[in-house]
Amino acid sequence: MKDGDRIPLAPRRVTCCNRRGYRNWLGKAAGRRHAADASQSQGTIRMNKAGQIALAATLALLAGCKQSAPELTLQQFMAQKVDPTSKVYFSAVQYISDETGEHDIVPQTDADWEKVRQAAADLQAQGKELQSAAYTEGRNADWTQFSQSLVEAGQLAEQAAKDKNPDKVFEVSGTVYAVCDACHMAYPKDSATPGGGGPS
Repeated sequence: MKDGDRIPLAPRRVTCCNRRGYRNWLGKAAGRRHAADASQSQGTIRMNKAGQIALAATLALLAGCKQSAPELTLQQFMAQKVDPTSKVYFSAVQYISDETGEHDIVPQTDADWEKVRQAAADLQAQGKELQSAAYTEGRNADWTQFSQSLVEAGQLAEQAAKDKNPDKVFEVSGTVYAVCDACHMAYPKDSATPGGGGPS
């Protein structure tokens, strides 16, 4: 062998100790993979549970949105709300002529005018409620038109009360009455349809 020649190295043998360490390393690696798989599986389970909860909440919300029957039938709504409210407005301003002479009945105080204004505001709210699905179901499109006309007439009525204008209140009373009368012609109270008038 000449100087400078490299001495070939014998192949490195894996000792018992090295083999044991290698097996330990393999075991730890497998354990880490198992833990990662388990963590991913748990995460999937958690996500599935979260999805189930979200789905249940959505279904519950949709169930709550289903149309329920109104607290009052249409006849009851008219008798207990619209009729008394309209009478408050109709009676606020009256021009009476009889054998004893002429009598003007008009609001005298701020409280009187506020009562008239509130009646007009209530008519608007009632007109809007009559446009809800609870009352429009099974009726023609003109039902919504009549109800909206009540809202618009109520707006004019409220403005007249705010202005404390007796003549205007008297005039708008006629408009409100005309709206109600037209609706009653199309949807009579004695209709056989449950809850009041049915489709015309």
